[in-house]
Amino acid sequence: MILTCSKLNALYQAPLVVDTAPLVVDTGDLALDKELSGYIEVVKGFAHTVIYPVTN
Repeated sequence: MILTCSKLNALYQAPLVVDTAPLVVDTGDLALDKELSGYIEVVKGFAHTVIYPVTN
């Protein structure tokens, strides 16, 4: 996944707090949603990545 810094920062409630607003996956298939849940690496700029939670 690739996000701009400003879009990723908008998901944060406070700077450097990653676990406050997880990304949500909703494919319509509960089994697939569970498979896609967990943590993903998000590219947020040149040579900058964060690990971000994904939930269903």
